Amino acid sequence: AWDENTTYTGGEKVSFNGLVWEAKYWIQGAAPESSDAWKLLSTLPVAWTSGKAYLTGEQVLFEGNLYQAKWWVNSSPVSAPEAWTNKGPFACE
Repeated sequence: AWDENTTYTGGEKVSFNGLVWEAKYWIQGAAPESSDAWKLLSTLPVAWTSGKAYLTGEQVLFEGNLYQAKWWVNSSPVSAPEAWTNKGPFACE
């Protein structure tokens, strides 16, 4: 499990909020879902987070819909709709 006091190096894996993340490089104190230093390995999409950059192909949940980034973007699907593909309503089954 992720611990804010632990130093992680590239390649180390942690669990955080039920998902598996991998450190891209040296990191300490930054939660996986709010930092670009972590790569999501789990296949479930996560909620869009303000201030986080998303890469081409990454998926997020925003206001009940699943969105996929068309290119690097750090704006919400509402404020930058041209950067996101709306995949429609998302239901966890």
